[in-house]
Amino acid sequence: MFAVLSQSCLYTFNVYPAYDVTETGEQKILGESYRLEHNEYKDENPDLTFTKMIWDPYNRVHICTDMALLIQVDPKFSKLEYQLSLNSRPVACLLTQKHMVISTEDG
Repeated sequence: MFAVLSQSCLYTFNVYPAYDVTETGEQKILGESYRLEHNEYKDENPDLTFTKMIWDPYNRVHICTDMALLIQVDPKFSKLEYQLSLNSRPVACLLTQKHMVISTEDG
């Protein structure tokens, strides 16, 4: 699974193994291929812009926004799990083994 962050959407992709049959005349060749599945999460607020993201070990994505808000999304089900209101706009996040460090614009 991997994720791509755009201005207002989080796209998550799952890549699954698959097979592809190629016909050359009467001969059929079975080759390896892949199947791609994607989910999309978009916030209800149209003015909200996503700036940075971090993926935690529990398979959740934490997204910094252009407002004083940090959101937590479950990418498997494309749903919002938690919103954290901050005093200032979040600039970056860092995960340690025990804590999440959030750097804000006001320091």
